[in-house]
Amino acid sequence: MKLLLVLMFLSLNAVAILAQSLSQSENPSATTGSQDETQLLQLTTSIAKERYCSDIGSRFLRWKLILKYTNTSTRNILIDKKSSWIYRSMVSRNPKAAAARRYEYDPSASYADLSKLGFRNTPEADSFVVLKPGESFRLETDFRVHLYDGTKDSRDFLHPGNHILEVRVATWYYYAEPRIYRERWIDKGYLWFQNVTSLPMPFTVERNPVVTPCAD
Repeated sequence: MKLLLVLMFLSLNAVAILAQSLSQSENPSATTGSQDETQLLQLTTSIAKERYCSDIGSRFLRWKLILKYTNTSTRNILIDKKSSWIYRSMVSRNPKAAAARRYEYDPSASYADLSKLGFRNTPEADSFVVLKPGESFRLETDFRVHLYDGTKDSRDFLHPGNHILEVRVATWYYYAEPRIYRERWIDKGYLWFQNVTSLPMPFTVERNPVVTPCAD
């Protein structure tokens, strides 16, 4: 039941942000500052390490991915230190396709062990980092994409060539209502609990890579 509630929160979060944005555009006095809420926090990705591997008959490109959150607002922002669960990855053929949201690869997480992800009933203030305007926070996460291996079953996976990656990351790891804590911790900064989509990152799938077992 808790898993269902969390997945519902992830999907409805974008709707809530859109509704708030529309409300703010109709009532300028309701804005959180001089910027739209979706522009307050920027997420970029970079590759720290990569390898090609195979597991149970499938081929993958695996990365140690660096997630970098940057406060692009004029106020302090609180964000959970565990904000590394990538529950959706969108890959496009080029920047134009990415801008138009025409994805060639777009899997979403259908199941996750929430206890291993650090989900709790209520948050504690020391679980969050305070980003001042212009400051950044980095963390690493393991991530992989499926690759085409020449078989019919893998034809919808990524083929050799250049691609663009965007990831969707969850930042709220609690079953509690986040707006209560946004009000409670307002003196520390603006509590961030929305999902975040990274800026496009180019990457290349090699044509003839060296592939090793993923378990190595």
